[in-house]
Amino acid sequence: MENKGRLIILEGLDGAGKTTQQRALIEELRLQGIDARGMAEPGGTPLGMRLREMLLLTEEPLTPDEMLLAFTLQRTHLILNAITWMIRDGITIVADRSIVSTLVYQVQAGCTVERVLEVSRNVLELLGKLPIQLYILDISPELARERAMQLAGRSEGETAQTVNHFDEAELDVYRQRRELYMGAAGILGWEATIVNGEQPREVITEELLRHVRGKG
Repeated sequence: MENKGRLIILEGLDGAGKTTQQRALIEELRLQGIDARGMAEPGGTPLGMRLREMLLLTEEPLTPDEMLLAFTLQRTHLILNAITWMIRDGITIVADRSIVSTLVYQVQAGCTVERVLEVSRNVLELLGKLPIQLYILDISPELARERAMQLAGRSEGETAQTVNHFDEAELDVYRQRRELYMGAAGILGWEATIVNGEQPREVITEELLRHVRGKG
């Protein structure tokens, strides 16, 4: 694999294993002599972390459009002050989330696709100049909901019982979110590789590595 910088993006529903695969992929790339580093959004820079804290700690709820503008500000700063120069220095960035998640969540919150694209125009132009590989870790809405409940601290018995009695409206949220993730690359004008996130962790890591090697 040629040692050149690139931006590898891992996306998908909560519980799809993005953070786990980010760690595994970075470890494997480093074993191959690649300078690989992780990045999560929002954040990535001191200013980005401050913006993240402000968004999390604000007592007044922000509208979907305000959230979109805040994420766009943070992402523009991140691209110009971290991602671009890291790639120029030959660093491979493995990112947990990206503008794809912003598109998914803000559209689901009430923004139109057209509004997201309008606000994100400059960000997309900046990203369009970079070598990007987008991977969607795909899991079923049912599994995503089950894993979310487990993370919330439910016992296995409670989880199984509740999963068998889904509130259909709540499950529809996960279904819509998955549909948006699957279509996001096309909306943004990107290419995406869909990876079955329900496979064993090691199998997913090896599949990701095969794709990364093939695009190196």
